[in-house]
Amino acid sequence: MRNEVRGPAPEADGAFHERSNSGVRRRDGDGRVPAITTTDVQMLSRTEKLPSVVRRMTAGQMLLDGASVDAVAERLHLSNQTVRRYQATVKAGGLAALQKMSVGGRSSVLDQEALEWIALTLQGSARAHGFESDAWTNARLRGLIEQRYGVRFSRVYIWQIATKLGLGHLLSKSRR
Repeated sequence: MRNEVRGPAPEADGAFHERSNSGVRRRDGDGRVPAITTTDVQMLSRTEKLPSVVRRMTAGQMLLDGASVDAVAERLHLSNQTVRRYQATVKAGGLAALQKMSVGGRSSVLDQEALEWIALTLQGSARAHGFESDAWTNARLRGLIEQRYGVRFSRVYIWQIATKLGLGHLLSKSRR
């Protein structure tokens, strides 16, 4: 019989790691999640490690395990339409087909420094940038990026940037 370790255990680097639907975040000995580093941002170029791909694969596994479309959508914060598309892909070609799905789009015009600025900005207060509350919204972040870098991105791409940085959860949901 194997010994099972329950709870967080330190990794080789001495830090604790938190596993979540959006990837792995390093924790220090005090249990705090440190700020995103340059190395963290560089690692985002690995497609299979992208939070969106990890979440897609988690959805596929949940569907194979018998979870309903509604349950997967709610648990992973995905639309029902997206989960149904994943379900059709898994039925047609299994998890391998789901993993091969493109993350889409061309490379970002934002460089490493810009991504680091966005990560630090999202980890701070929106109030520090002149907004009336601390909450970050897609529109607020999009406006700041346009103001600072002179490029306007779509609402979807702003969400993708935040998600790739592991910070999508900090953007308030739209109430359309």
